Amino acid sequence: MKCLATLLLVLICFETTLSAQGSAPSSDPNAAILRTLKTDGPAKALDALHALPARDLIDPFHVRLSPAAAALHRALLQLSSDEQYEILSAWTLPADGSAVRVITAIVPESAPPMEFARAIGERPKKESFGVASVEEVPGLFCSAWMLITAADDSGNLRKLMTQLEASTSKKTAHADFVLALARLRDSRSSVDELKTLLEARVTSESPEISVRMEDAVLLAVAMQRAELASVCEPLAEKLVKFDFTQDSGPWMTFLRRLRAMALLKCNSPESDAAAILKETPSPWITASDPRGSGTATGSDQALWLTHEDHVQRLSGPGDDLLLFRYPLTGKFELKGEVSVFEHGVAGMTYGGLSFDATDKLFTVRDVMRATQESREWPFVAAKELRMFNRLNIRSDGERVQFLSNLHPGTALPVASCETSPWLGLQASGFGRTYFRNLEIVGDPVIPREVTLVKDSRLHGWTAPLGEPLTTAVQPLMMAATPAPVAAPSDWIVAADGALESRKLETLSNAESAQRMLTWMRPLLEGETLRYQFFYEENIALVHPALGRLAFLLEPGGVRIRWITSGSDWTGLEPDHGVIEPLHRKGPRELPLKPTDWNAVSLQVLEGKLQITLNETVVYLRPVADLPSHQPGFYHERHQTSARIRNVTLVGGTAWPEKLTPAQMTNPVAVSPRAGD
Repeated sequence: MKCLATLLLVLICFETTLSAQGSAPSSDPNAAILRTLKTDGPAKALDALHALPARDLIDPFHVRLSPAAAALHRALLQLSSDEQYEILSAWTLPADGSAVRVITAIVPESAPPMEFARAIGERPKKESFGVASVEEVPGLFCSAWMLITAADDSGNLRKLMTQLEASTSKKTAHADFVLALARLRDSRSSVDELKTLLEARVTSESPEISVRMEDAVLLAVAMQRAELASVCEPLAEKLVKFDFTQDSGPWMTFLRRLRAMALLKCNSPESDAAAILKETPSPWITASDPRGSGTATGSDQALWLTHEDHVQRLSGPGDDLLLFRYPLTGKFELKGEVSVFEHGVAGMTYGGLSFDATDKLFTVRDVMRATQESREWPFVAAKELRMFNRLNIRSDGERVQFLSNLHPGTALPVASCETSPWLGLQASGFGRTYFRNLEIVGDPVIPREVTLVKDSRLHGWTAPLGEPLTTAVQPLMMAATPAPVAAPSDWIVAADGALESRKLETLSNAESAQRMLTWMRPLLEGETLRYQFFYEENIALVHPALGRLAFLLEPGGVRIRWITSGSDWTGLEPDHGVIEPLHRKGPRELPLKPTDWNAVSLQVLEGKLQITLNETVVYLRPVADLPSHQPGFYHERHQTSARIRNVTLVGGTAWPEKLTPAQMTNPVAVSPRAGD
């Protein structure tokens, strides 16, 4: 199996860039569709979707209609195959034969656990919040594919194909695409016929995004059949030929992932392509930006590939990190080289800050925030030359330097990095990013615990719901651009060292009541997050969270809430709460101390999150069904304020005493898997 990842990275190195076009209007058409779906059901929602102005249907590969498409898929999934077929066939093929209607969109891949179905009046089941997919490709909704699978399951596939053949003979738009999908699904279709069909797609020169969208759906279906591999590979290559002067958006990272899955599937039909792509080199972990959680990103989790001493960020939601698993302090240096092709930047991270350099600017950024500082920088070759440039993070025990091609771009006091001492690689944008020759030298120390909050700059923390935070980046010498005026922070560290978010006495209709602060790094097996919060009934209360799952610490026991934002496809209202009786532990009434500080710990043990309140275990639930394991804090600011102190991450036996020589000289070595 290891050779598959090697083959994939080698093949990906030969990508080229040609042209395609795409744009997205500015207004959001999702709200009306979601309202119609809730009140009148999927049939009326489909009609409302079709009735949108033409400008709202441009670039369906973008995130524009993602919430509406994901919600429509969820609603249809609750129906039987016969009901799905009846609704979708009536919409796709109007009785007058005037059109063949199709909607395709990239949709969110992060979904709440099925228990939340109770909050929308449904019985929990596996399909309650099913993520749309086309065969094994998640995050892709296609109404035509859902129609075809429903037709096959209900015994109506041949009837549907007869109707599509009639529409194709009349050259009705989209009829040939839907018929091609049906033939791929039909077990009686000949292999030669299917190859001819796909070869025509490969040779087509249409630059339209809608055509690329159709080709992606066809590829997702066709790559499941080993006998079509010879045609699937060139179709996959065609899909990732971008003109980066015009192309941008999540669909680009989605197509990169689709191509990688196709290459793996074509070369090893029995492989689990999705699982292989999610593997990371040991001892590194991925940390995706939680600000994109719940929206379509093209790849909700960043995918990093390794081959020998090379690492590539294949795809991801945007501000993507590959973090060294263990915190490092003391005297050490991380060395490496990076090259970024086409669009985007890449660099290294430490102390909750990342840096990168181009032939014009050296830039330091707050990790997973929008703030940055830049200075003029003449020490990097132009991107068009496709050269590798050196990167270094160097700590002498007193200060930490970020260097580009051995030139120091900025220096930080070690004290400013103490709350986030994790080395990492960072990549943003949609181009190809490669790192190589990574090495750790010196005498790094792995601390036994890390204090995560010390001042209001909150290094390593992000606000996924969009509330402003104080920037952690300090102005650089010779700044190329003036720093923007920062908005007042919703989370500050008071004089007594407590992290605070104030209560609002009034809340305008435009303001969200939800406030959330999330750590940049997942909570891993064997690690413990400890903190204290101040509790005063109706005045001060804050809840622990893991990803978008908040654990509401209420006097009568723990309830859970899936944190929503904006036009949310799940149908969950912001103020919902669900009880999981089997996961509640301890006494019926929570051991909350009124008008006092309360101690909380979150620990992952054997795949389960254990929440302890004042030394009493109050909750224990599996975390395998959660898309994100990044810990954080959540509160409703129109109801209470939040006060937190002594936030500490403890590694326990999960963190070794020191790094091995192999981890330092070859830090991206992939651990062999069973059977390799």
